[in-house]
Amino acid sequence: MGSPYPFLSRMFSRLHPRASFRVLSLFQGSFAEYVQKEINLMNSEVTTGYILAAVFVAAGITFLLRLLPFGLKKALAGSELLDALSHWIPLGAVALLAIYAVAKIDYSSFTTAAPYLAGLVVTVGAHLWRKNMVLSMVAGTVTCVVLANWVF
Repeated sequence: MGSPYPFLSRMFSRLHPRASFRVLSLFQGSFAEYVQKEINLMNSEVTTGYILAAVFVAAGITFLLRLLPFGLKKALAGSELLDALSHWIPLGAVALLAIYAVAKIDYSSFTTAAPYLAGLVVTVGAHLWRKNMVLSMVAGTVTCVVLANWVF
């Protein structure tokens, strides 16, 4: 008996030889039958060599991705682009976090919004006063936590 979804079978069989079997399993029979077929298929194909190869490939990719920034830093040393990025990225990250935090405030009542808005005002005020990002973030966070937990 043919598949009720022949276009899916043809499309997935191009990707993987057994894909058509998997697609047909999704649309015919119960979910338990599909799971049992997948378990049988996995048990027949997975070997120790396959697992070791997957682990070594993942470890190699992870190692290379962690090594890549050091190589790029040496290659881009003295670059105007790198200097500009190192100047603007921290400010941009803090600005995005601030926008996200302000957007998530529940403005439905004064008691839920007041601690967060007070923390925002203290953060901005401390930064304008001392020009110290760490001090301003700590002051704003402490203000927000104290007001949210002990005042409102």
